[in-house]
Amino acid sequence: MRIEYTETSRKQLTKLDKTTYSFSGYLREGKRTAEWFSTEITKYHRSFGTIITALADAGFIVNTVLEPKPDGEAVRILPRMAKEYEKPSFLIIKAYKGS
Repeated sequence: MRIEYTETSRKQLTKLDKTTYSFSGYLREGKRTAEWFSTEITKYHRSFGTIITALADAGFIVNTVLEPKPDGEAVRILPRMAKEYEKPSFLIIKAYKGS
């Protein structure tokens, strides 16, 4: 799956921060390699649906789901953190084991 942007939306995104993101391959789960702080790492991509379903199947009850975002001070100090408003890097799930 690939989300396509219209020319108008692409120009609007470009005006905002000169960054666009492709969600190409989002539903292709499994092992991936990426560069992180100049080091090649191995990660295992899972869709949001797969993560939540696995927790439910294992008997967990989801209490909270967070996608952390930087505050204004963090963006002021590290301007590249502004990209977190477009595509968060982390997902935090608070769950507990049901009885």
